[in-house]
Amino acid sequence: ADYSGADATVQATNDSSIVSKASAAALGYFKDDYLQHVAIRGPKGRLIRRSPLVNRCYYVRHLGISQMQEAFLHGCIQPGEPYNV
Repeated sequence: ADYSGADATVQATNDSSIVSKASAAALGYFKDDYLQHVAIRGPKGRLIRRSPLVNRCYYVRHLGISQMQEAFLHGCIQPGEPYNV
């Protein structure tokens, strides 16, 4: 992407983040069927792979957010009560 202006650096971090998330998802750290469609690809059209440490960090982040979401929903909704997510 071609960014310009005062926000260019901040906007570019979005691309880097999506590439990192797509790398972790492609390696099976978590399931996300959509990241592969929006992530910037390498010169041969393949998803860019990040280091194992970056993949593990995104996995831990994903796990933490998923657990917080589950805890929130369990605290707000009674068993058997329908809800929309």
